[in-house]
Amino acid sequence: MLLAKLLPISILLILSSTVSSRHRQKRHTPVSLYDKEPLVLSLDANNFDRTVYNSSQATFVEFYAHWCGACRKIKYKIVDLAKRSQRWHNRVIRVAAVNCGDSLNDDLCRTHEIITYPTLRIFAPKTSSDKLGYGMQVNFCCSTYC
Repeated sequence: MLLAKLLPISILLILSSTVSSRHRQKRHTPVSLYDKEPLVLSLDANNFDRTVYNSSQATFVEFYAHWCGACRKIKYKIVDLAKRSQRWHNRVIRVAAVNCGDSLNDDLCRTHEIITYPTLRIFAPKTSSDKLGYGMQVNFCCSTYC
């Protein structure tokens, strides 16, 4: 009798821990909008400084969130820009993106004062790390402030 009462509870506990672990996995591995776009350089907290600052070429950076509808809409424009500027990559300018929806990049996006998505910035050649780049917010945005 006691086993019959405990069995449904133990099944619920097992199911909830499975769902919970799957949910945690998804939160730690956000999907990048540009994973399958080789011409758009994916930047994160580990490679942003060494890639952008003191570089010999300019870097156009989109700060976005993978869950942002506006970011998904302009993705194709960013990819098009990367394709059109392909012959200039590694000499004049490169196109890159930072996923601010990834918790790994929280400090990076906060340091660059990203409060709406998408935010577009261009970092001139030889930019020092104390500069935030020249940029703009796109006309539509995703954030808690819009």
